Amino acid sequence: MTDAQLLISPVPGVELRFAHVNGVRLRYASSGPTDGPLVLLVHGWPELWFSWRHQLRALGAAGFRAVAPDCRGYGGSDAPERREAYDCATVCADMVALLRHELLRERAILVGHDWGAILGWQLCLLEPQRFVAYCGMSVPPMFHTPVSPMKGFAQRFGRGDDGVFFYIPYHNETHAARDAASGATVPASAYGDEAAADHGPAEDEYDGDVEGTLRRLYLLGAQSSVAALRRTDAPVEEFQPRGAGGRAGWLPRLPAVPEDLPAWLPARDLAYFVGEYARRGFRGGVNYYRNFERNWRLLAPLAGRQLEQPVMFLSGEEDMVLYSYGGKENVRKVVEGNVANLERCVWLEDTGHWCQQEKPAEVNEALLAFVQRHAPLLQAERVARL
Repeated sequence: MTDAQLLISPVPGVELRFAHVNGVRLRYASSGPTDGPLVLLVHGWPELWFSWRHQLRALGAAGFRAVAPDCRGYGGSDAPERREAYDCATVCADMVALLRHELLRERAILVGHDWGAILGWQLCLLEPQRFVAYCGMSVPPMFHTPVSPMKGFAQRFGRGDDGVFFYIPYHNETHAARDAASGATVPASAYGDEAAADHGPAEDEYDGDVEGTLRRLYLLGAQSSVAALRRTDAPVEEFQPRGAGGRAGWLPRLPAVPEDLPAWLPARDLAYFVGEYARRGFRGGVNYYRNFERNWRLLAPLAGRQLEQPVMFLSGEEDMVLYSYGGKENVRKVVEGNVANLERCVWLEDTGHWCQQEKPAEVNEALLAFVQRHAPLLQAERVARL
């Protein structure tokens, strides 16, 4: 696909461009007046700028400059090979460079979903004067914990073929390889910086069935809710040992999804996601997971620090992330414990993980109220630019 083709937007009123920042080329979408208060939207996995298609148009129509990049490793952006290229410090530097050197702004209101939410919490800690307000969606703060994430997963699920299958350790696996220094073979269960390879079975599995992967991950349950999963319907149950079923990956452990698509994901929209992932592949996105341990070390100096910016947290009530934290009240406590100025939590009924796509009207209403309330924090910059 040519560069010109990569910049053809399937969404009326949304423009696609390239930016060369922080050593990579990022594709980004934008909408709204160029001098409007800036809102930066950061997507998660397995998503794209296109996940924000409804918000881009709504924010632009309301007079904001809305910008949503394909994060490195996704869609029309560069995808470095090395897993270390996806740690939080590097990806956060991408967002700051995009803001300052491409968009020529010093400050923005930040919005993040899924992995974009994780990065958003981190950006607000690392750059509190630059990101003046934050809306995090689906994933609460994941700051420094006493036990490193991968050790925590190993304690809970075990490790290697005898460990109970969970998708995050699976995404951390790399192919067994020979260590260049010692000559020893490093096993697939050597995670993070211990690994000798930069790719693994997860992206091989997903690249082998792009549409099937996206359908299963987007369409679990009536509203994409993992809470509605009936794991006994799957040929290999998710919480069997990693080595069960011939070392089956994630997809065989998930139930089949109906052929019919929900109203929020028509065939043309799914086809855009499928086309982008068929061309780019899944490795870049999976490599974000291979930095859990590295990110934990990088963020250690920020342990105990709270966000000072105004914050809104938004999630579907059927989001599987809520269940992994023990329910929405536990999630609320996590957010309150890490945020000094939490304005509100928004819980969307009958909504799963892909909230900004499943319920765009409800999300747009809450988001517009939030950014309009805090646009004055960007007013001084806007006046200076005029």
